[in-house]
Amino acid sequence: MPALNVPLFSLVLSVCFQRIPGQRISAGASPSKIFLPFCLSCFKIDLGEGEVIQFFSEESADVERIVQHPFLSLPGTSGSRYPPLLRPDAAVTRDIHFPCWIVTSNFLSELTRLEVFSMPFPALRVGCLEAKTPIVQGGMGVGISLSGLASAVANEGGIGVIAAAMIGMTQPDVAQNPLEANLRALKEEIQKARQKTNGIVGVNIMVALTTFAQMVRTAIENRIDIIFSGAGLPLDMPKYLRELCEEKKEEFKTKLVPIISSARAATVIAKKWLSHFDYLPDAFVLEGPKAGGHLGFKPEEIENPAFSLDVLLPQVVDAVKPFEDKYGRAVPIIAAGGVYTGEDIHRYLQMGASGVQMGTRFVVTHECDADDGFKQAFINAKAEDATIINSPVGMPGRAIYNDFIRQAREGLTKPFKCIFHCVKTCNQEKTPYCIARVLLNAMHGRLEHGFAFCGANVGRVDSILSVHELIRSLEKEYDAVVKG
Repeated sequence: MPALNVPLFSLVLSVCFQRIPGQRISAGASPSKIFLPFCLSCFKIDLGEGEVIQFFSEESADVERIVQHPFLSLPGTSGSRYPPLLRPDAAVTRDIHFPCWIVTSNFLSELTRLEVFSMPFPALRVGCLEAKTPIVQGGMGVGISLSGLASAVANEGGIGVIAAAMIGMTQPDVAQNPLEANLRALKEEIQKARQKTNGIVGVNIMVALTTFAQMVRTAIENRIDIIFSGAGLPLDMPKYLRELCEEKKEEFKTKLVPIISSARAATVIAKKWLSHFDYLPDAFVLEGPKAGGHLGFKPEEIENPAFSLDVLLPQVVDAVKPFEDKYGRAVPIIAAGGVYTGEDIHRYLQMGASGVQMGTRFVVTHECDADDGFKQAFINAKAEDATIINSPVGMPGRAIYNDFIRQAREGLTKPFKCIFHCVKTCNQEKTPYCIARVLLNAMHGRLEHGFAFCGANVGRVDSILSVHELIRSLEKEYDAVVKG
Protein backbone atom coordinates (compact mmCIF):
# COMPACT_ATOMS: atom_id res chain seq x y z
CA MET A 1 0.00 0.00 0.00
CA PRO A 2 1.41 3.44 -0.89
CA ALA A 3 2.74 5.50 1.96
CA LEU A 4 1.60 9.02 2.71
CA ASN A 5 3.97 11.16 0.71
CA VAL A 6 3.16 14.49 2.34
CA PRO A 7 5.00 17.20 4.23
CA LEU A 8 5.23 16.54 7.95
CA PHE A 9 4.10 19.86 9.32
CA SER A 10 1.07 21.05 11.20
CA LEU A 11 -1.75 22.79 9.38
CA VAL A 12 -4.72 24.58 10.83
CA LEU A 13 -7.85 23.44 9.03
CA SER A 14 -11.45 24.47 9.55
CA VAL A 15 -14.13 21.96 10.45
CA CYS A 16 -16.59 21.47 7.59
CA PHE A 17 -19.42 19.08 6.84
CA GLN A 18 -19.83 19.75 3.13
CA ARG A 19 -17.03 19.78 0.59
CA ILE A 20 -16.99 23.02 -1.39
CA PRO A 21 -15.39 22.29 -4.77
CA GLY A 22 -12.39 24.47 -5.47
CA GLN A 23 -12.51 26.29 -2.16
CA ARG A 24 -9.69 26.10 0.38
CA ILE A 25 -10.21 26.95 4.00
CA SER A 26 -7.37 29.18 5.16
CA ALA A 27 -5.87 29.50 8.61
CA GLY A 28 -7.72 32.00 10.72
CA ALA A 29 -10.88 31.79 8.63
CA SER A 30 -13.00 30.32 11.41
CA PRO A 31 -12.98 29.96 15.19
CA SER A 32 -13.35 26.21 14.65
CA LYS A 33 -9.82 24.75 14.38
CA ILE A 34 -8.10 21.38 14.12
CA PHE A 35 -4.35 20.83 14.54
CA LEU A 36 -2.94 17.95 12.50
CA PRO A 37 0.59 16.89 11.59
CA PHE A 38 -0.16 16.01 7.96
CA CYS A 39 -1.25 17.87 4.85
CA LEU A 40 -4.35 15.84 4.06
CA SER A 41 -6.58 15.61 1.06
CA CYS A 42 -10.36 15.65 1.42
CA PHE A 43 -11.96 13.00 3.61
CA LYS A 44 -14.27 12.71 6.58
CA ILE A 45 -13.96 11.38 10.10
CA ASP A 46 -17.22 10.42 11.81
CA LEU A 47 -16.93 10.60 15.58
CA GLY A 48 -20.51 9.53 16.16
CA GLU A 49 -23.41 11.56 17.58
CA GLY A 50 -23.61 13.44 14.30
CA GLU A 51 -20.15 15.01 14.53
CA VAL A 52 -18.37 14.75 11.21
CA ILE A 53 -15.04 16.33 10.28
CA GLN A 54 -13.85 16.92 6.76
CA PHE A 55 -10.33 17.96 5.81
CA PHE A 56 -9.12 20.01 2.84
CA SER A 57 -5.76 20.64 1.22
CA GLU A 58 -4.04 21.18 -2.11
CA GLU A 59 -2.50 17.73 -2.03
CA SER A 60 -4.27 14.99 -3.97
CA ALA A 61 -3.94 11.32 -4.85
CA ASP A 62 -6.16 9.28 -7.12
CA VAL A 63 -7.07 6.12 -5.25
CA GLU A 64 -9.92 3.66 -5.25
CA ARG A 65 -9.18 1.62 -2.16
CA ILE A 66 -9.37 2.78 1.42
CA VAL A 67 -8.62 0.76 4.53
CA GLN A 68 -11.26 1.71 7.05
CA HIS A 69 -11.04 2.06 10.78
CA PRO A 70 -14.20 2.31 12.98
CA PHE A 71 -13.56 6.05 13.35
CA LEU A 72 -13.11 6.63 9.62
CA SER A 73 -15.89 6.75 7.03
CA LEU A 74 -16.07 6.96 3.26
CA PRO A 75 -16.73 10.37 1.72
CA GLY A 76 -19.33 10.94 -0.93
CA THR A 77 -21.74 8.18 0.06
CA SER A 78 -25.18 8.71 -1.41
CA GLY A 79 -28.61 8.30 0.10
CA SER A 80 -27.61 9.39 3.59
CA ARG A 81 -27.06 12.72 5.24
CA TYR A 82 -24.14 11.32 7.26
CA PRO A 83 -21.68 8.72 5.92
CA PRO A 84 -21.84 5.38 7.76
CA LEU A 85 -19.26 3.85 10.06
CA LEU A 86 -17.59 0.73 8.72
CA ARG A 87 -16.21 -2.34 10.47
CA PRO A 88 -12.60 -2.38 11.74
CA ASP A 89 -9.97 -2.73 9.00
CA ALA A 90 -12.53 -3.59 6.33
CA ALA A 91 -11.07 -3.16 2.86
CA VAL A 92 -13.76 -1.49 0.77
CA THR A 93 -13.78 -0.39 -2.86
CA ARG A 94 -16.03 2.58 -3.70
CA ASP A 95 -16.22 5.30 -6.29
CA ILE A 96 -14.24 8.25 -4.97
CA HIS A 97 -15.60 11.48 -6.44
CA PHE A 98 -12.74 13.62 -5.15
CA PRO A 99 -9.10 12.96 -4.15
CA CYS A 100 -8.64 11.08 -0.89
CA TRP A 101 -5.53 9.78 0.87
CA ILE A 102 -5.25 6.11 1.77
CA VAL A 103 -5.69 6.00 5.51
CA THR A 104 -4.60 3.11 7.74
CA SER A 105 -5.41 2.25 11.31
CA ASN A 106 -1.90 3.47 12.21
CA PHE A 107 -3.18 6.94 11.55
CA LEU A 108 -5.23 6.79 14.75
CA SER A 109 -2.09 7.41 16.72
CA GLU A 110 -1.89 10.79 14.99
CA LEU A 111 -5.37 11.78 16.21
CA THR A 112 -4.36 12.24 19.84
CA ARG A 113 -4.31 16.03 19.44
CA LEU A 114 -7.60 16.18 17.55
CA GLU A 115 -10.23 18.47 19.04
CA VAL A 116 -13.70 19.02 17.57
CA PHE A 117 -15.11 22.51 18.01
CA SER A 118 -18.17 22.78 15.81
CA MET A 119 -20.86 20.90 13.90
CA PRO A 120 -22.06 23.01 10.95
CA PHE A 121 -25.54 22.78 9.49
CA PRO A 122 -26.59 19.79 7.40
CA ALA A 123 -27.15 20.55 3.73
CA LEU A 124 -30.51 21.25 2.12
CA ARG A 125 -30.97 19.40 -1.16
CA VAL A 126 -33.65 20.42 -3.66
CA GLY A 127 -33.32 18.12 -6.64
CA CYS A 128 -29.79 18.53 -8.00
CA LEU A 129 -29.25 21.73 -6.01
CA GLU A 130 -27.44 21.59 -2.69
CA ALA A 131 -27.33 24.46 -0.21
CA LYS A 132 -24.71 23.90 2.48
CA THR A 133 -26.76 26.13 4.79
CA PRO A 134 -30.35 24.81 5.11
CA ILE A 135 -31.87 28.27 5.21
CA VAL A 136 -34.12 29.85 2.60
CA GLN A 137 -34.38 33.62 2.84
CA GLY A 138 -38.05 34.42 2.46
CA GLY A 139 -39.13 36.46 -0.53
CA MET A 140 -40.32 39.89 0.67
CA GLY A 141 -41.95 42.48 -1.53
CA VAL A 142 -42.23 45.21 -2.51
CA GLY A 143 -38.50 45.65 -3.00
CA ILE A 144 -37.39 44.28 0.38
CA SER A 145 -35.57 41.25 -0.99
CA LEU A 146 -33.96 41.95 -4.34
CA SER A 147 -30.58 40.95 -5.77
CA GLY A 148 -28.60 42.54 -2.94
CA LEU A 149 -30.06 40.45 -0.14
CA ALA A 150 -30.59 37.33 -2.22
CA SER A 151 -26.97 37.20 -3.43
CA ALA A 152 -25.62 37.82 0.08
CA VAL A 153 -27.60 34.86 1.43
CA ALA A 154 -26.53 32.68 -1.49
CA ASN A 155 -22.89 33.58 -0.84
CA GLU A 156 -23.29 32.24 2.69
CA GLY A 157 -24.49 28.88 1.37
CA GLY A 158 -28.20 29.50 1.82
CA ILE A 159 -30.90 30.04 -0.80
CA GLY A 160 -31.42 33.73 -1.56
CA VAL A 161 -34.81 34.78 -2.89
CA ILE A 162 -35.85 37.77 -5.00
CA ALA A 163 -39.45 38.86 -4.45
CA ALA A 164 -41.22 39.36 -7.78
CA ALA A 165 -44.32 41.05 -6.37
CA MET A 166 -44.60 44.49 -7.99
CA ILE A 167 -40.86 44.39 -8.61
CA GLY A 168 -41.16 46.97 -11.39
CA MET A 169 -42.56 49.71 -9.15
CA THR A 170 -39.31 51.67 -9.41
CA GLN A 171 -39.21 51.48 -13.20
CA PRO A 172 -39.92 54.86 -14.86
CA ASP A 173 -42.63 53.48 -17.15
CA VAL A 174 -44.48 51.31 -14.62
CA ALA A 175 -47.65 53.42 -14.78
CA GLN A 176 -47.81 53.28 -18.59
CA ASN A 177 -46.51 49.74 -19.11
CA PRO A 178 -46.85 47.80 -15.83
CA LEU A 179 -46.37 44.36 -17.40
CA GLU A 180 -43.24 45.28 -19.35
CA ALA A 181 -41.82 47.18 -16.37
CA ASN A 182 -42.26 44.25 -14.00
CA LEU A 183 -40.84 41.67 -16.40
CA ARG A 184 -37.87 43.91 -17.19
CA ALA A 185 -37.18 44.54 -13.51
CA LEU A 186 -37.35 40.81 -12.70
CA LYS A 187 -34.87 40.01 -15.46
CA GLU A 188 -32.53 42.78 -14.29
CA GLU A 189 -32.58 41.63 -10.67
CA ILE A 190 -31.85 38.02 -11.65
CA GLN A 191 -28.93 39.17 -13.78
CA LYS A 192 -27.59 41.38 -10.97
CA ALA A 193 -27.76 38.48 -8.54
CA ARG A 194 -25.87 36.25 -10.97
CA GLN A 195 -23.10 38.84 -11.16
CA LYS A 196 -22.75 38.80 -7.38
CA THR A 197 -22.95 35.11 -6.56
CA ASN A 198 -22.47 31.60 -7.85
CA GLY A 199 -24.80 30.33 -5.12
CA ILE A 200 -28.45 29.30 -5.30
CA VAL A 201 -30.89 32.09 -6.13
CA GLY A 202 -34.65 31.79 -6.34
CA VAL A 203 -37.63 34.04 -6.92
CA ASN A 204 -40.92 34.24 -5.06
CA ILE A 205 -43.91 34.76 -7.37
CA MET A 206 -47.37 35.16 -5.87
CA VAL A 207 -50.15 33.22 -7.59
CA ALA A 208 -52.41 36.23 -6.96
CA LEU A 209 -50.38 38.43 -9.33
CA THR A 210 -52.05 39.29 -12.62
CA THR A 211 -48.65 38.78 -14.24
CA PHE A 212 -48.08 35.36 -12.64
CA ALA A 213 -47.71 33.34 -15.85
CA GLN A 214 -45.42 35.89 -17.52
CA MET A 215 -43.32 36.22 -14.37
CA VAL A 216 -42.84 32.45 -14.14
CA ARG A 217 -41.80 32.23 -17.78
CA THR A 218 -39.38 35.15 -17.43
CA ALA A 219 -37.76 33.61 -14.36
CA ILE A 220 -37.33 30.26 -16.10
CA GLU A 221 -35.97 31.84 -19.29
CA ASN A 222 -33.37 33.64 -17.19
CA ARG A 223 -32.43 30.31 -15.61
CA ILE A 224 -33.40 31.05 -12.05
CA ASP A 225 -32.59 28.11 -9.80
CA ILE A 226 -35.91 27.87 -7.94
CA ILE A 227 -39.37 29.40 -8.11
CA PHE A 228 -41.27 29.62 -4.83
CA SER A 229 -44.97 30.33 -5.24
CA GLY A 230 -47.76 30.96 -2.73
CA ALA A 231 -50.66 33.36 -2.02
CA GLY A 232 -52.85 30.80 -3.76
CA LEU A 233 -52.25 27.32 -5.10
CA PRO A 234 -49.85 27.26 -8.10
CA LEU A 235 -51.74 24.42 -9.77
CA ASP A 236 -50.44 25.08 -13.30
CA MET A 237 -46.86 26.15 -12.66
CA PRO A 238 -45.20 23.10 -14.33
CA LYS A 239 -47.09 23.94 -17.52
CA TYR A 240 -44.92 26.99 -18.11
CA LEU A 241 -41.73 25.01 -17.59
CA ARG A 242 -42.88 22.35 -20.05
CA GLU A 243 -43.97 24.93 -22.63
CA LEU A 244 -40.63 26.73 -22.53
CA CYS A 245 -38.68 23.50 -22.90
CA GLU A 246 -40.72 22.68 -26.01
CA GLU A 247 -40.61 26.19 -27.47
CA LYS A 248 -36.89 26.73 -26.94
CA LYS A 249 -35.90 23.12 -27.70
CA GLU A 250 -33.73 23.02 -24.61
CA GLU A 251 -33.89 21.82 -21.05
CA PHE A 252 -34.55 24.30 -18.27
CA LYS A 253 -33.68 23.04 -14.80
CA THR A 254 -35.57 25.51 -12.63
CA LYS A 255 -36.99 23.80 -9.54
CA LEU A 256 -40.64 24.44 -8.68
CA VAL A 257 -41.57 24.80 -5.00
CA PRO A 258 -45.13 25.58 -3.84
CA ILE A 259 -45.70 27.47 -0.59
CA ILE A 260 -48.47 25.79 1.39
CA SER A 261 -50.17 25.99 4.77
CA SER A 262 -51.61 22.48 5.14
CA ALA A 263 -51.07 18.82 4.34
CA ARG A 264 -54.20 18.91 2.19
CA ALA A 265 -52.71 21.63 -0.02
CA ALA A 266 -49.53 19.56 -0.48
CA THR A 267 -51.58 16.55 -1.55
CA VAL A 268 -53.80 18.53 -3.91
CA ILE A 269 -50.85 20.17 -5.65
CA ALA A 270 -48.83 16.95 -5.91
CA LYS A 271 -51.74 15.02 -7.42
CA LYS A 272 -52.60 17.81 -9.87
CA TRP A 273 -49.00 18.24 -11.02
CA LEU A 274 -48.50 14.51 -11.46
CA SER A 275 -51.76 13.86 -13.28
CA HIS A 276 -51.55 16.85 -15.63
CA PHE A 277 -47.82 17.41 -16.05
CA ASP A 278 -46.11 14.24 -14.75
CA TYR A 279 -44.19 16.50 -12.36
CA LEU A 280 -43.63 15.95 -8.66
CA PRO A 281 -42.96 19.16 -6.69
CA ASP A 282 -39.25 19.60 -6.02
CA ALA A 283 -39.98 20.70 -2.44
CA PHE A 284 -42.66 22.38 -0.35
CA VAL A 285 -42.37 25.44 1.87
CA LEU A 286 -44.77 25.01 4.78
CA GLU A 287 -45.65 28.44 6.16
CA GLY A 288 -47.15 28.46 9.62
CA PRO A 289 -49.35 31.23 11.03
CA LYS A 290 -46.45 33.09 12.68
CA ALA A 291 -45.07 34.09 9.28
CA GLY A 292 -44.91 37.67 8.05
CA GLY A 293 -46.81 39.11 5.15
CA HIS A 294 -49.82 37.34 3.66
CA LEU A 295 -51.00 34.27 5.54
CA GLY A 296 -52.74 31.19 4.17
CA PHE A 297 -55.06 30.94 7.15
CA LYS A 298 -58.46 32.23 8.17
CA PRO A 299 -58.24 34.96 10.82
CA GLU A 300 -59.65 32.63 13.50
CA GLU A 301 -56.99 30.01 12.73
CA ILE A 302 -53.96 32.25 13.22
CA GLU A 303 -53.89 31.98 17.02
CA ASN A 304 -55.40 28.48 17.15
CA PRO A 305 -52.77 25.99 18.45
CA ALA A 306 -54.20 23.32 16.14
CA PHE A 307 -52.76 25.28 13.18
CA SER A 308 -49.31 25.92 14.64
CA LEU A 309 -46.24 25.04 12.61
CA ASP A 310 -45.30 22.38 15.16
CA VAL A 311 -48.63 20.64 14.54
CA LEU A 312 -48.70 21.12 10.75
CA LEU A 313 -45.15 19.99 9.99
CA PRO A 314 -45.55 16.29 10.93
CA GLN A 315 -48.83 16.22 9.01
CA VAL A 316 -47.18 17.53 5.84
CA VAL A 317 -44.20 15.19 6.22
CA ASP A 318 -46.62 12.25 6.47
CA ALA A 319 -48.69 13.49 3.51
CA VAL A 320 -45.66 13.81 1.24
CA LYS A 321 -43.99 10.51 2.18
CA PRO A 322 -46.22 8.29 -0.04
CA PHE A 323 -45.22 10.39 -3.06
CA GLU A 324 -41.54 10.05 -2.13
CA ASP A 325 -41.90 6.29 -1.76
CA LYS A 326 -43.80 5.86 -5.03
CA TYR A 327 -41.53 8.03 -7.17
CA GLY A 328 -38.24 7.19 -5.46
CA ARG A 329 -36.99 10.65 -4.63
CA ALA A 330 -37.00 13.07 -1.76
CA VAL A 331 -39.42 15.99 -1.59
CA PRO A 332 -37.93 18.18 1.14
CA ILE A 333 -40.18 20.17 3.44
CA ILE A 334 -38.97 23.66 4.35
CA ALA A 335 -40.49 24.93 7.60
CA ALA A 336 -41.39 28.62 7.80
CA GLY A 337 -43.20 31.04 10.07
CA GLY A 338 -41.72 31.92 13.44
CA VAL A 339 -38.27 30.39 12.87
CA TYR A 340 -35.91 32.74 14.67
CA THR A 341 -32.95 30.97 16.31
CA GLY A 342 -30.53 28.15 15.65
CA GLU A 343 -32.44 26.21 18.27
CA ASP A 344 -35.61 26.64 16.20
CA ILE A 345 -33.78 25.36 13.13
CA HIS A 346 -32.60 22.28 15.03
CA ARG A 347 -36.08 21.55 16.36
CA TYR A 348 -37.75 21.68 12.95
CA LEU A 349 -35.04 19.59 11.30
CA GLN A 350 -35.54 17.00 14.04
CA MET A 351 -39.28 17.06 13.32
CA GLY A 352 -38.71 16.10 9.69
CA ALA A 353 -38.04 19.35 7.86
CA SER A 354 -35.03 19.47 5.54
CA GLY A 355 -34.58 23.21 5.92
CA VAL A 356 -36.21 26.39 7.16
CA GLN A 357 -37.31 29.69 5.66
CA MET A 358 -36.67 32.95 7.52
CA GLY A 359 -37.77 36.47 6.67
CA THR A 360 -37.80 38.82 9.65
CA ARG A 361 -34.18 38.07 10.58
CA PHE A 362 -32.98 39.00 7.08
CA VAL A 363 -34.84 42.32 7.00
CA VAL A 364 -32.50 43.68 9.66
CA THR A 365 -29.30 42.98 7.75
CA HIS A 366 -27.05 45.49 6.07
CA GLU A 367 -27.60 43.77 2.73
CA CYS A 368 -31.41 43.95 2.84
CA ASP A 369 -32.58 46.06 -0.10
CA ALA A 370 -35.01 48.18 1.95
CA ASP A 371 -34.37 51.68 3.26
CA ASP A 372 -32.79 51.98 6.72
CA GLY A 373 -36.02 53.56 7.94
CA PHE A 374 -37.83 50.31 7.11
CA LYS A 375 -35.26 48.32 9.07
CA GLN A 376 -35.47 50.73 12.01
CA ALA A 377 -39.20 50.07 12.23
CA PHE A 378 -38.36 46.43 12.95
CA ILE A 379 -35.83 47.39 15.62
CA ASN A 380 -38.28 49.78 17.28
CA ALA A 381 -41.19 47.33 17.21
CA LYS A 382 -42.44 45.65 20.38
CA ALA A 383 -44.03 42.21 20.46
CA GLU A 384 -47.51 43.71 20.79
CA ASP A 385 -46.97 45.85 17.66
CA ALA A 386 -47.33 42.83 15.38
CA THR A 387 -50.95 42.99 14.21
CA ILE A 388 -53.17 41.18 11.71
CA ILE A 389 -54.61 43.28 8.88
CA ASN A 390 -57.08 42.57 6.09
CA SER A 391 -54.93 42.94 2.98
CA PRO A 392 -56.32 44.13 -0.38
CA VAL A 393 -54.95 40.84 -1.73
CA GLY A 394 -57.89 39.19 0.02
CA MET A 395 -55.85 37.44 2.69
CA PRO A 396 -54.98 38.28 6.28
CA GLY A 397 -51.47 39.60 6.78
CA ARG A 398 -49.17 40.38 9.72
CA ALA A 399 -47.67 43.86 9.87
CA ILE A 400 -46.19 46.36 12.33
CA TYR A 401 -48.98 48.53 13.69
CA ASN A 402 -48.61 52.24 12.95
CA ASP A 403 -50.65 55.35 12.24
CA PHE A 404 -51.31 54.33 8.64
CA ILE A 405 -52.90 51.06 9.72
CA ARG A 406 -54.91 52.92 12.38
CA GLN A 407 -56.21 55.37 9.78
CA ALA A 408 -57.12 52.56 7.38
CA ARG A 409 -59.10 50.80 10.11
CA GLU A 410 -60.89 54.04 10.95
CA GLY A 411 -61.76 54.67 7.31
CA LEU A 412 -59.53 57.74 7.05
CA THR A 413 -57.42 56.68 4.07
CA LYS A 414 -58.24 58.31 0.75
CA PRO A 415 -59.82 56.50 -2.23
CA PHE A 416 -57.45 55.74 -5.07
CA LYS A 417 -57.49 55.06 -8.79
CA CYS A 418 -55.81 51.79 -9.71
CA ILE A 419 -53.24 52.11 -12.48
CA PHE A 420 -51.17 48.98 -11.83
CA HIS A 421 -53.78 46.17 -11.79
CA CYS A 422 -51.17 44.03 -10.03
CA VAL A 423 -53.32 41.64 -7.96
CA LYS A 424 -56.17 39.53 -9.33
CA THR A 425 -58.08 39.53 -6.06
CA CYS A 426 -57.87 43.27 -5.32
CA ASN A 427 -61.35 44.88 -5.28
CA GLN A 428 -60.66 48.55 -5.86
CA GLU A 429 -64.17 49.66 -4.89
CA LYS A 430 -63.83 48.12 -1.43
CA THR A 431 -60.09 48.52 -0.85
CA PRO A 432 -59.04 51.49 1.32
CA TYR A 433 -55.59 51.80 -0.23
CA CYS A 434 -53.35 50.57 -3.06
CA ILE A 435 -51.22 47.76 -1.63
CA ALA A 436 -48.50 48.34 -4.24
CA ARG A 437 -48.09 52.05 -3.42
CA VAL A 438 -48.27 51.45 0.32
CA LEU A 439 -45.57 48.79 0.31
CA LEU A 440 -43.37 50.85 -2.02
CA ASN A 441 -43.64 53.78 0.40
CA ALA A 442 -42.63 51.48 3.24
CA MET A 443 -39.66 50.12 1.31
CA HIS A 444 -38.40 53.68 0.90
CA GLY A 445 -38.87 54.35 4.62
CA ARG A 446 -41.96 56.52 4.18
CA LEU A 447 -43.95 54.63 6.80
CA GLU A 448 -46.33 57.52 7.42
CA HIS A 449 -47.78 56.51 4.04
CA GLY A 450 -47.43 52.75 4.37
CA PHE A 451 -46.67 49.85 6.66
CA ALA A 452 -44.14 47.02 7.01
CA PHE A 453 -45.13 43.37 6.88
CA CYS A 454 -43.38 41.39 9.62
CA GLY A 455 -43.21 38.01 11.33
CA ALA A 456 -44.58 37.28 14.80
CA ASN A 457 -41.08 37.53 16.31
CA VAL A 458 -40.45 41.11 15.21
CA GLY A 459 -40.36 42.24 18.84
CA ARG A 460 -37.18 40.21 19.39
CA VAL A 461 -35.18 42.18 16.82
CA ASP A 462 -32.71 44.60 18.41
CA SER A 463 -29.86 45.28 15.96
CA ILE A 464 -28.72 45.22 12.35
CA LEU A 465 -26.19 42.55 11.38
CA SER A 466 -24.50 41.50 8.18
CA VAL A 467 -25.88 38.36 6.53
CA HIS A 468 -22.59 36.65 7.34
CA GLU A 469 -22.89 37.54 11.03
CA LEU A 470 -26.49 36.36 11.13
CA ILE A 471 -25.75 32.98 9.54
CA ARG A 472 -22.75 32.39 11.81
CA SER A 473 -24.77 33.25 14.91
CA LEU A 474 -27.52 30.84 13.86
CA GLU A 475 -24.92 28.16 13.22
CA LYS A 476 -23.42 28.63 16.69
CA GLU A 477 -26.86 28.38 18.29
CA TYR A 478 -27.58 25.25 16.31
CA ASP A 479 -24.24 23.77 17.31
CA ALA A 480 -24.90 24.47 20.98
CA VAL A 481 -28.11 22.45 20.79
CA VAL A 482 -26.40 19.57 18.98
CA LYS A 483 -23.75 19.38 21.68
CA GLY A 484 -26.36 19.51 24.40
